[in-house]
Amino acid sequence: MDQDFPRVGITFLDGAFAVHRFDAADPVPDPRTIDGICACFRTPETTTLVCDEAVAVHASESTRGWTAMVVDGPLDFALTGILAGISEVLARAGISIFALSCWETDYVLVRSEARDDAAAALRDAGYPVTRADGEG
Repeated sequence: MDQDFPRVGITFLDGAFAVHRFDAADPVPDPRTIDGICACFRTPETTTLVCDEAVAVHASESTRGWTAMVVDGPLDFALTGILAGISEVLARAGISIFALSCWETDYVLVRSEARDDAAAALRDAGYPVTRADGEG
């Protein structure tokens, strides 16, 4: 890698996630009523909702089969390069990502079929990687 980004711990979560797209005029489920991890992002043109793929959602477009990893946190707002380091490692491995940030940490989604390759690439780059069940 060209830069020395912080090597924070990463935990792969159990379950599969979906990314849903809604047109601006479409009704969107209230994310506070969805169990588990859920993220909602609205722009003037669209709304994006990320949640467990088992949640019944009627969206303009949906893509299922995502695995989530969470950066072990909480993270201080002064930290820099966390997502840049992770995304660089995964980009070099040819793995696309869907990144989300919340107040305390960052989440990175990869296609489920790329999960093992993503974990291996991150480990090879020096990131401590675990599964939600505590296994390595």
